[in-house]
Amino acid sequence: YTRIRPVKSNQKFAGVIHFENLSTTELGALLTALELPDGCRHKLGMGKPLGLGSINMQIILELSNRYKRYTQALGEWNSGNPCDTKPYKQAFANDVLKHSGNEIAADQAIEFLWNLPRLKELKILLNPENGKGKRDSIRYMTLEERGYRERHILPQASEV
Repeated sequence: YTRIRPVKSNQKFAGVIHFENLSTTELGALLTALELPDGCRHKLGMGKPLGLGSINMQIILELSNRYKRYTQALGEWNSGNPCDTKPYKQAFANDVLKHSGNEIAADQAIEFLWNLPRLKELKILLNPENGKGKRDSIRYMTLEERGYRERHILPQASEV
């Protein structure tokens, strides 16, 4: 019985993620999670089965020079120059593939990563085109269908 007020489509929001001491691979993991493959969208908020909350993120990576930042009185916090995210995402993809027993050329690692079974399924779920035209057949599962009865949701005073 929750009421929601969806945000109108084509709205723009901005945000910043600050991080410190991430290795190349860790930064690549963060960027891989934020920069999805073409056609995929992050899902936020309520109404996801109905296509609500599908957002596209455009990432601008700016790295600071820590030595300059801490050795100068007015050291820079960021360079103001966007960096290429691909080398970091490749480092992460290569690390994941190495641990899964797959050795792939560096320039193909990111694409191969998204074709691993688990990420391939995620890619299908995050593609808003896959649910179009099926609005009547997509819905939330009821609690009864999940096998819950009323007592599992709100225990009676005698059960507490």
